[in-house]
Amino acid sequence: MDQQTGRKTVDLSRLVVAEANLPVALSNLAVVKRTEEVPQGALASDDPFRLGETRIVPWVTEAEIGAGEDVRLFLVAYTSPPPRSVPCCPSSSSAMAGS
Repeated sequence: MDQQTGRKTVDLSRLVVAEANLPVALSNLAVVKRTEEVPQGALASDDPFRLGETRIVPWVTEAEIGAGEDVRLFLVAYTSPPPRSVPCCPSSSSAMAGS
């Protein structure tokens, strides 16, 4: 719900996942604040928020999303058990409060 106008909207998206013999696990959901270019010459990293030459910067506080702005979300789908140390994001209740 938009806190300023009190309006609510709902959108339906279809996600098609091919059958697999492996179990699937999902990371925490992160609300994306912005993306940044990875500096040229940066060392390789296991940072799950880094995709190629782009780094995703999530909101670490309550997301501030204006009326009419897109809500960008990020999550990782694991086809094998996730690593023991998965990056922690704000709890789903605080992360979703701004959307």
